[in-house]
Amino acid sequence: MVAVRFEKLKPNKIKVIIASEDLAKWGVSADAVAKNLPETREMFISLLKQAEAETGFSCKNSRLVIESAMNSRDNDITLFVTKVDSDEEKALFDKISSVKGSELFSRRTAQSRKKRIMTELDSFENVISLCHALSSYFGGTLYSYKDKYYMVTDGSAVSSASEFGSTVSPGTAVMIEEHGTLVAEKNAFPVIRSKFHS
Repeated sequence: MVAVRFEKLKPNKIKVIIASEDLAKWGVSADAVAKNLPETREMFISLLKQAEAETGFSCKNSRLVIESAMNSRDNDITLFVTKVDSDEEKALFDKISSVKGSELFSRRTAQSRKKRIMTELDSFENVISLCHALSSYFGGTLYSYKDKYYMVTDGSAVSSASEFGSTVSPGTAVMIEEHGTLVAEKNAFPVIRSKFHS
């Protein structure tokens, strides 16, 4: 059995760390994992079974959001697997994922990025208002965590974002990215504008 490390972050989220040697045993590359290529499905299914046995994390009848982050130094890869079970989260995920064309997996690959700012928003209505207020902005990554929403933008959107919420500290941003639920990646603004009217 592949020696993968599992960590249960909260009842609906686990972290899976896969070393490059383990990927080699499966015959898949980190790039294939990040792109969710067909050859990785058998590995994912096996890992989820192993995770349930080791941590009690069961994903039966749950929609999953799987985020991937690669350590470029040693080619290890970390997966964050989140169960989306509440009716509100499922409805929101269904609307947004239909635009991305993904029925099961929503993926994020960590890479070097220009400076980003994360804004905390008290309600999804504020998220919608922000997205329509910045009608010419086509980026944005949205997370949900403990009944609040967190929008990641670059510096060009900061002034407008501050009108609808408050900027969080870098430490809080890291915590949200690790423990929050990824709702929409990179194109949250145009996706939400197309699905929700202000």
